[in-house]
Amino acid sequence: EDFVVVGWRRHIFDGRRVVRYELTANASDYHVQRFFDSGETSCRLAGLPPETAIAVQVRMQLDAGSGSESEWLPWESQTVTTLQAVSVEVTAVRPNSLNGIIHWGSSPLLREGPTTTACALFPKHFSVHIEQRGRVLSHELPAFDIPVSPETAELCPFVVDDVDTNGTFFVKVRAVSDFGDNGKWSVPVKFLTLEPVDVEVSNVAETEVLVRWGRGEDDDKTMTDSAIEELVLVVEQIPDQRELDLDANAGNLRVDAQVFGNEIRKYTVKALQPGRRYLLRSRYRNTLGHHSEWKVIGFRTLYPVAPVDVQLVGHNFIQVKWARELPPDSPVALAAESVAEWEVRCSVGGAHTSVCLPASETETKLMNLLHGVDYGVDVRAITPWGNCGQWSPVVAVTTLHRLVPRVPHSGESWMQVAWDRKEKRYEDNIERYHLQVNCVTSPFRVAKYFPATTTQYSIENLKPDTTYLVMIQAFSDDRWGPWSEPVTIRTCAPCIPLLARRGEDFVQVRWDSEYYKRCAVEPSMQRYQVKVRKAPIDAVDGGQASVAPTEETVLDLDSPAHRFSHLAAFSRLVLQIRCFDYTLQSWCGWGAETEFRTLPAVIVLTHVGETHAEISWPRVPRLLSAV
Repeated sequence: EDFVVVGWRRHIFDGRRVVRYELTANASDYHVQRFFDSGETSCRLAGLPPETAIAVQVRMQLDAGSGSESEWLPWESQTVTTLQAVSVEVTAVRPNSLNGIIHWGSSPLLREGPTTTACALFPKHFSVHIEQRGRVLSHELPAFDIPVSPETAELCPFVVDDVDTNGTFFVKVRAVSDFGDNGKWSVPVKFLTLEPVDVEVSNVAETEVLVRWGRGEDDDKTMTDSAIEELVLVVEQIPDQRELDLDANAGNLRVDAQVFGNEIRKYTVKALQPGRRYLLRSRYRNTLGHHSEWKVIGFRTLYPVAPVDVQLVGHNFIQVKWARELPPDSPVALAAESVAEWEVRCSVGGAHTSVCLPASETETKLMNLLHGVDYGVDVRAITPWGNCGQWSPVVAVTTLHRLVPRVPHSGESWMQVAWDRKEKRYEDNIERYHLQVNCVTSPFRVAKYFPATTTQYSIENLKPDTTYLVMIQAFSDDRWGPWSEPVTIRTCAPCIPLLARRGEDFVQVRWDSEYYKRCAVEPSMQRYQVKVRKAPIDAVDGGQASVAPTEETVLDLDSPAHRFSHLAAFSRLVLQIRCFDYTLQSWCGWGAETEFRTLPAVIVLTHVGETHAEISWPRVPRLLSAV
């Protein structure tokens, strides 16, 4: 870098003696002229500037002999350029060591200079010295020799160990040639050693984590001696097994990267995914732009809370159970990892209410709910440091609808009541049922209790053609549920005969059975009984017909109509009808008595009042003309 060794030799041998040699070297700011004896064949030109072209000329003076004047031969000249100066670069700083690289020319190994083979193109080694505040730490930091050869394709970075932590240092390098020549020291480069990042991960939650770090420096350090300028923080997500199955070469995904000034000491990494593994890489950058080594910390976010498991559902309560959603073969202890309390939320429409439970409780019963309402239930975990996790997926739960009683069949004196719910999607703990049948027109009431396995019952001994209200409620969870909506049901009316035709000696009647209509009994299966009481008129006394002792007859019929013939004129006929109940396999009760009369054969005074009289007369046979 700062010298050139010039050598020469005599190439003319004509018998004359060399008297001396003359050498001149000229550069922009350098001029030298020297004379050498005939025995000297080389010269070292020192104090030259680096990367400078030097024009060197050498000539020799020969002795002419016989007292003649000496003769100077022509100049032999050559231009040579001094080598580029060596420079050093610090590439990495660790707590007690540094990495550097030596630059010597346009590339680490390509040194520009003379192309003459007589010149040393490559140094034998480099000497590296480190000084701290002007003092060479030779006893702790001796010079390091780094061999270099032309075959070396790449200059490996040199490493200097045993450097004091958090110190301010200067490093310089010089080259030593094969001839033992020492090059100039490079310009000293200042560097600061750095402690590794004193970083810790705390307050790990499902979607965020708190990162804290310290400077790792003594308190008496001034800002000018501080090695830390900023902290570089990178967060990477490690691929899980599912992603590796899709792509075996899947790498880490960078999810966050931040640079913090010297005054910041903590940062919350957010928007993470629950239950995933991450790498936290951090390193310091000093005031000279050097970086410490990466410090890598691995952590895993908390597993999310799984959807609630609906254990039991009633009319006014929902019992649920929950835990964290763990992968297979995970320890059970992770189900309640880092939980200070659980927050259970129950929502309906746009409104919601929540309750906080201790970490030891993973099951609860939501009470005082409305029956037959769709509720949404979800849970989230709250960590000991106050971080709220994600809400679990909402599970829609419908409380039990009120029981719906049904009367599928009914007769004149009985009804069959059945009950069920609109839907039954969840397990319940109904213990028993309470059924009530109330008469609308009288204080009559039937109250029955049934076990949970019974869902229908037949009630007998009811009044025909009477309206009843049927209600039912269920007993579960140590309390009675709401009453069902009352169901109105009317028992069947008994058969009532209606007059179809009549004459002086006959009465034709017809009737309908409401029971047969409700139960859709085929006409061929219909059975009736008609109770007949006849009373002929013997005399007329004050307009009132005297009645002789009755004659009672029961007829079995299979059609809802009958003609009673051979009756006396203006006689009374009292009828009662009943039908056969196939459900009870017995006859229904007799219907109300209905009286019919044949037409009279003579004028009959049927009623006499104070100002009027009522008479009846027979029909005139329609022989010649119409009546």
